[in-house]
Amino acid sequence: MSKKLWFLLGLVLLLLASACDETKGGISEGLHPDIASDRVSVSFGVVAIGSGASQLLILQNVGDAELNISKMTLSGPSAGDFSLALEPDVVYAGERFAISDKVGENTREVLVTFSPTRVGDAEAVLTVYSNDPDESEFKIKLISLQVGPMPQVVPNPIVFPLLKGGEVETIKTTISNVGSAPLQFVDISINGSTDFATSMGERAGIVFPTTPLEPNESFTLDIVYAPLLEGPDLGSLDMKYVFGEETQLHSVEIRATGADPCIRVSPQAIDFGEVIIGQTATTPVTIENCGTQLLSIRGMALSAETADTFGLANLLQVPSEAAPVVLVKDSVVTFDVLFTPVAEEVSLGTLHISSDSLNLPEIDMELFGNGTLNGCPVPVAVGRIQGSTDPWSAELVVAEGDIIDLSGTDSSDPDGNLITGYRWEMLTAPSGFLNGFTPTYAVENPQIMLDLPGNYEVALNVYDEHGRESCAPAMVNIRVKHNNCPIADAAARLAGTTDTYSTMLTVGPADLIDFTAEASSDPDGAGALTYQWSLFSGPAGVSVNWLPNATVEKPQVRIPAGGTFVFELRVFDDRGAESCLPAQVTIFVANYCPTTVAGGRLDGSGGPFTDQVAVAPLQYVELQGSLSTDPDGDALEYRWSVVSAPSGFAQPFSPSAMSANPKIQLT
Repeated sequence: MSKKLWFLLGLVLLLLASACDETKGGISEGLHPDIASDRVSVSFGVVAIGSGASQLLILQNVGDAELNISKMTLSGPSAGDFSLALEPDVVYAGERFAISDKVGENTREVLVTFSPTRVGDAEAVLTVYSNDPDESEFKIKLISLQVGPMPQVVPNPIVFPLLKGGEVETIKTTISNVGSAPLQFVDISINGSTDFATSMGERAGIVFPTTPLEPNESFTLDIVYAPLLEGPDLGSLDMKYVFGEETQLHSVEIRATGADPCIRVSPQAIDFGEVIIGQTATTPVTIENCGTQLLSIRGMALSAETADTFGLANLLQVPSEAAPVVLVKDSVVTFDVLFTPVAEEVSLGTLHISSDSLNLPEIDMELFGNGTLNGCPVPVAVGRIQGSTDPWSAELVVAEGDIIDLSGTDSSDPDGNLITGYRWEMLTAPSGFLNGFTPTYAVENPQIMLDLPGNYEVALNVYDEHGRESCAPAMVNIRVKHNNCPIADAAARLAGTTDTYSTMLTVGPADLIDFTAEASSDPDGAGALTYQWSLFSGPAGVSVNWLPNATVEKPQVRIPAGGTFVFELRVFDDRGAESCLPAQVTIFVANYCPTTVAGGRLDGSGGPFTDQVAVAPLQYVELQGSLSTDPDGDALEYRWSVVSAPSGFAQPFSPSAMSANPKIQLT
């Protein structure tokens, strides 16, 4: 008996495709890197313990090949008090870096910070290891001088008038730390005459601050003089403090001169400095009765050796033995000392003051002055943004990250002398600003990068060929605005069309797509923008190739597979600021269904393939799927399966169900 078996043939198609692109770059290598720096030593001066100071050191490649820095190290007795940084607030941790040999790119700033932990001088060596064939270990000396703690007592000496037994006089003293490190007292006492004590009656074990006195901090201490009997007394205020690992003693004399007057003259000496010939400089002098009794000033005159360029003025009465000027307690007399030079020379003199004071009956005040024909040079300071053609100005408004060109070229000297020295100084800057002048602060036309928003005041002083400094600095006031983010704007359309650009687009497989960033902008109106396109998301394993590259304003892309693709655009302004938010374009790539064409015939019959085949049991059926097509032109894969069959049928496809034209035996 024959039996016809009817089979329904099904086909499932799976498409796989991928493409990738990889760009590689290289660098050209020169012959001889050569390391240098803007200085061979860095001096920090005086730095207080507990604080820090920073200076910029500039490393330079003056060779014709890239300079590779393998590491930088600190050595020496104070190496632990120094630190390095290549970026603000980021401590250098031994990372490698390179310095280009290209002009304009061949320097690297290193921020050196000194934070002392002990008193005394500090010294270390910075060693830079590089591929410089002539100087692979480049050394720079780091030094600092620390004065340490230093007590000061005002007044000094502590002078009391002579008192009778039972009388009391109090003088308030101020004890200050005028050093550069915290001042830790270990003992304060009053020695000598027992008529001296504090307001609390203390002489030994005087109470003082238990915490260290920071630089420029102070406290007050009342010293009381209460003699039991009339007569002169001498004593001392003794302060013991720690300096390094030793205890130091600082003593201030305490004295009572009795019932006789006390005199105090201020200033103790006068130095007029340089004064233009023919002009008059004036310094006031004050004489004070610092005692409790009347003070008689019996004489006041310039000594015979005093140059006639000095003089006295505004003295209501010239005192003499016959007609003294009498001052009561706490009263003063004030007059002026004048200096009028007539020649380009140094003048010396002495003002002699005599009184009935027992502590200082004769006072000689030294006078100094220097006549000069050399007037002050006049600084002129202006600036503008580097690379711009804007007019030079002393008032600038710039953007964050701008480099400012400064110029002192128009500075002059009224005497016709040459301007031979310049000193630029940053007087005011936002907190955290650390940049220095390039190449240094001492050139005519330096540059400085202002990387923090806020207000800056830059001062310029100049020097003439004789070393005379400008009487007042010239100022450049700069306001740095915050650099706003540029705005990214992206769209796409099918290449070769005049369709409107859109942020959502549907295309076919392998279609060429035009992208545009033309609508991107910078709210600061700065220079040209730069672009960075990327594939943000898409089917796994699919990548794209940007034409000509991903950094142009209008690239093209051909997407090799179907699915949903999200492309992203980031833009950057000419100061390096990146768009706060990226722009996105979504592309839907249609993947059209392939057309399945399936047929079968008796194996070996040579007949046509049809969708219905009659065979006998145990005969083979030859199947055909190779006439199936894909409208997208993609490669096809095949999957045959038996949809229905008699119970127990389990014959496999040969060679497999994944073949385009397999065979199967029907049992």
